[in-house]
Amino acid sequence: MTWEQATLPVDFHGDFNSICAMPGGGLVAAGSASRVVFSYDGGASWTAKGGASPSNVEFRCVVPMNGGLIGFTDNAYVYRSATLNGDWEGVSVGRNRTVSNGILHGESVICVGSNGNILGYDGSTGKLFERTDYTTKRIDRSRVIRGKVWAVGPDSQVMFSADGGASWEHSRIENGGSPVSDIAETSTGVICSSWAGVYLSEDEGATWQFKAVDENSYCSSVAVVGDTWLVGTTDGRIYRSTNGGATWTYHQHQNPTQVQILDMDVSGSRVVAVCSNGAILTSENVGQGWSVRTSPVTSWLGCVQAVSDTVWLAGGSEGVMLRSTNGGVSWTAQWVGTWVQSHHSVTGFCKTPTALIASVSFTGLETGSAYPTLRVLRSFDSGGSWSAVPTACSSSLTAVVWTGESALMMGTKGALLKAPAIGYPWTHLSGASEAFFNDVERAGDSLFAVGNAGLMAESTDHGMTWKILESGITANLHAITWTGTSLLASTWSAPTTVLRSTNRGVTWNSVVNGNFPSYCDDIASGNGRVILLSSGSYRISLDDGVTWTTPTTGTIPNSMLHLEWANGYFYGYRNNTSNGTLSRSATGMASSWGTLSVSPPPMQITAMGSELFGASFSGQVGRSTDSGVTWQMRAANVYPYGFNSVEWSGRHLVATMTDGTIRISGGVAPNNYLGWAAAAGVSGSTALPDAIRGDGVTNLFVYAWDHDRDGFLSATERGGMPKVMRREDTGGHVLSFLLPPADRDDLLVGLEKMQPNGSWTRLATKDGS
Repeated sequence: MTWEQATLPVDFHGDFNSICAMPGGGLVAAGSASRVVFSYDGGASWTAKGGASPSNVEFRCVVPMNGGLIGFTDNAYVYRSATLNGDWEGVSVGRNRTVSNGILHGESVICVGSNGNILGYDGSTGKLFERTDYTTKRIDRSRVIRGKVWAVGPDSQVMFSADGGASWEHSRIENGGSPVSDIAETSTGVICSSWAGVYLSEDEGATWQFKAVDENSYCSSVAVVGDTWLVGTTDGRIYRSTNGGATWTYHQHQNPTQVQILDMDVSGSRVVAVCSNGAILTSENVGQGWSVRTSPVTSWLGCVQAVSDTVWLAGGSEGVMLRSTNGGVSWTAQWVGTWVQSHHSVTGFCKTPTALIASVSFTGLETGSAYPTLRVLRSFDSGGSWSAVPTACSSSLTAVVWTGESALMMGTKGALLKAPAIGYPWTHLSGASEAFFNDVERAGDSLFAVGNAGLMAESTDHGMTWKILESGITANLHAITWTGTSLLASTWSAPTTVLRSTNRGVTWNSVVNGNFPSYCDDIASGNGRVILLSSGSYRISLDDGVTWTTPTTGTIPNSMLHLEWANGYFYGYRNNTSNGTLSRSATGMASSWGTLSVSPPPMQITAMGSELFGASFSGQVGRSTDSGVTWQMRAANVYPYGFNSVEWSGRHLVATMTDGTIRISGGVAPNNYLGWAAAAGVSGSTALPDAIRGDGVTNLFVYAWDHDRDGFLSATERGGMPKVMRREDTGGHVLSFLLPPADRDDLLVGLEKMQPNGSWTRLATKDGS
């Protein structure tokens, strides 16, 4: 068999992805740069498709249908052309729904895609559909509504199961890929909270109606009492509607502003809300008036449950569990075992006929740590005492519900477990393997991240996008450091393996003469030496990681888990108290370590010029201007997850999170490190470079950083009325858009269409272009 090179009328600028036969004869081929071509002579010659095309999309599959074309792309869109040479029309199918191939089946196009998805377009009805197994990045909240288990999470995620979790159907909320934070039952259906408002479905998720609440706020929680809807926001507001979301009333309370209302639950006319600063609010009249109750904690409270009208439970970060026996008026901290400490979060409760069950997530290292599998808490006395039972699950568990027949537990990386009413034993219904990152390090102009199963990735654009590298090993990579000339990565294994690269990650070699201890906690480089830390013992290298020795004079202080070099000091976090302690040393030798008086201390540290930035497993972040002596710590928008590691790229703060993702912050101006968004190019993350949806004219959705405020903004179009969702003030807004250079012009075009007449001025990009 011989092959001839066909001449194409257009340059595909990359990949040639699909070829399909057309009814009546002919071929259609598609690929990069929005290119589609036809052949009517068996592929000997080709002509380009006419009509308007979307801007630079990657067509993964183009199939003829009803005299026109259907095209599936890699940017979560389906495009439709009514004729072979007609204009393309785009329809969103939600984020993270990339397809790889498809076929024409009857009057439908069926495509297979990433994460086990099956997407389709029904030519007879003109509707998109999707059927998948339970394969998802993570679930943040779950409820049982009218006999079905509903679950919501990031990236517009909504799904439900009618058979106790054995099979699942995915619904879709068209909200630009924003997280869906909560779900509740109404008298006519279900509502979900997300950016700027709630979404109501009265047909079991087939369609959703947007009900605007506050265009300047992210709606983080929702509760329903009869015909009254209550919505909590990330800036501490609680809104109330008694007419199905047509109008809303803001009810003032005395809780400090700029906190997040993370969860609400109801019992009769009583409502209890919990907040990101540990505050607890109660209402005795269905949200018309609120009282601030004394809370024994100041850390995140992310879930609340009514056990009865008088007994209530609340859980949150740093292993917090609270209990009230008088309807939420007063609260006491519960002792739930020594293993639930600052590196765990209590994320949810459910009540079965015989027990109370609490789900627990890691806010520390999720796998390859001292806690390789996670336990579940259960109580048989209305939460008065608790015991822990194993799950054989290494993923964070973020939601739990009682289906009527069994307890269903959900979590990160597709974790889905089931248990009888007594809360044990737990069996796995399914599980999905995802990229999971543990550490990040800056090496010159690049960033390198390492994770489980030998995972390595590199970013050359300050953490915005990532490409996966080959490490050549399958062990979990736990830590990485840059010596100035070499990259050194260590494994979580027995014994520890250290990999060394002298060409910035292109190739890696194992260091064979280290006699390393088992299960390396961290590795750091500074002051002419590299220190490898393992449960209080350590190894040191003075020759760029080539050879290693065990020091004969002293050891690093016991219980030290994390080590970082920044601005002339090694900083070490020790897990030797309830909150831990922060120490520093110029040399890293035992006699030179001094304890810094800061509580709670940051666990991960990086240098931002002359300042230090710190982050913790519990999601707290802060800055220090005096070499770590004092810190200003505040809660970031990452609950219920925390920070595994953090690094300053020179432009952004970049972190690996305890859910295994990589996130970036907006900047270093005061307070601009509180908002974090997912980076692109790693499994399950929201792709910021693809934040411009469509052609920059319609379906526009842009993530941006507002330097005058504490969070990300979004510009979107809903119902044909483009607008910028932002806080109103008397001054202008300086926005930093997290986009690659190729998208900047499209962004300006889109913004001008949204708010014309020169309202937007391009100042400069940080690289000066």
